[in-house]
Amino acid sequence: MDYDDLPHVYFYTVDVSFKKGKTTYNRTVKLVTKCRTPGEVMRDPISMERIRKVVYAKKYKGQKHVMIRRMYNEVQLGKVTKKAL
Repeated sequence: MDYDDLPHVYFYTVDVSFKKGKTTYNRTVKLVTKCRTPGEVMRDPISMERIRKVVYAKKYKGQKHVMIRRMYNEVQLGKVTKKAL
């Protein structure tokens, strides 16, 4: 098998802002993703759903607004499997 053309998987510490009601909160979240920039993560539905699960409670019924402020502490973990593409 040829794994040279597959993208890498990264571990990040991410600063996230989110709203509950009219109040905005800030939180630090750990994230494993194949994206490299905050814009890419915000367009990736799988990564955003993981962040929403960490930030919001299971029974929260309001609007879920999440914004990624900063990504740091990049650690390269390995390569993506062919099933994940």
